[in-house]
Amino acid sequence: MLSDGKQGVRAKYFDTIFQKVKQNEILKFNSVIGLENDTQYFQSLLIRKDNPDLEELVEAFYTIAKILG
Repeated sequence: MLSDGKQGVRAKYFDTIFQKVKQNEILKFNSVIGLENDTQYFQSLLIRKDNPDLEELVEAFYTIAKILG
């Protein structure tokens, strides 16, 4: 995988934008995948609080992050 080393900056920028536009009905979950070459990839899951599959989707998000990390 190619990396420009700016993943952390982009993740922080995304968090800043999310804080400005977030609505009370949206949840955000974060994860970081670290690779053997010390590269980190930041992921976020944005999901509505009223999603009937919320629990399963969040669990799947973290399971995938664990498998990849």
